[in-house]
Amino acid sequence: MERQCSGNDGVPRPQQIDACTRLIETSGLVPEHLAAAFYNRGTAYKANADFDRAIADLHQAIRLNPADADAFCNRGFAYYGKGELDRAIRDFDEALRISPGMTLAFYGRGLARSVMGAHDKAIADFDQVIRVDPGDADAFYQRGTSYVQKGEKDRAIEDFNHAIALNPNNADAFNGRASAYMFKGDVDRALADYNRAISMNPRLAQAFFGRGYTYNMRREYDRAIADYDVAIKLKATWAAAFAARADAYTFKGENDRAAADLDHAIRLEPERGAELCPKIKAVGWQVPACR
Repeated sequence: MERQCSGNDGVPRPQQIDACTRLIETSGLVPEHLAAAFYNRGTAYKANADFDRAIADLHQAIRLNPADADAFCNRGFAYYGKGELDRAIRDFDEALRISPGMTLAFYGRGLARSVMGAHDKAIADFDQVIRVDPGDADAFYQRGTSYVQKGEKDRAIEDFNHAIALNPNNADAFNGRASAYMFKGDVDRALADYNRAISMNPRLAQAFFGRGYTYNMRREYDRAIADYDVAIKLKATWAAAFAARADAYTFKGENDRAAADLDHAIRLEPERGAELCPKIKAVGWQVPACR
């Protein structure tokens, strides 16, 4: 039962969770083994994206073994999965206090900091991962993404190049490099990378969105709209995709369709109304969300 609870030897997660539950419910289990059972079940819940249960179990593991850096790190990822970024960072900090060289905690903290917009701090965390493991393609990709957000396009491209060299099938890295090329105004290279990303992952909404923007820049509005259509199909609540498609419809002179897309974008993200509604009213369009 302990072997099944550990998740080793390819034990399916439902079977692992069941084995851990039976161990936890066993009376007289020594604290060390009980902590391990909570930890293993918690990591299984985390892998299933059942973050509330994961956090509850990892909390118990930490209560029984407060020096378990792995438990803090995994709970940090569970909080990250829930979008509770401050709590995630506190757990990653504690994991690093206990185990200062834990690259996974640096990586997780870098992810959380990047989402929070603290890109310099995120880059510093990814630096630590890359220093220890120069073969970590994901760390190069994430650092490249932070460089894009900072506007450091050449550094971003260099990191994406490393990520692609280490993992040539990384669609996200091609998508990231495409966005960096777009920011540099290198439309042809951007389009080539978006095409590669889409061929590798036809469900990567961000690549269709980016390629649509590229086609818009090339004044190929029908192609742009077709790509935005796919992005919206893949991610139906993406306000930015509706707003971008509205731009393409506007350039084509299809104002009714543009107005409908802007209305949808504002309903999805009402904060967009402060920027968009004055412009919409200025051209006399009827957009219900702006009344």
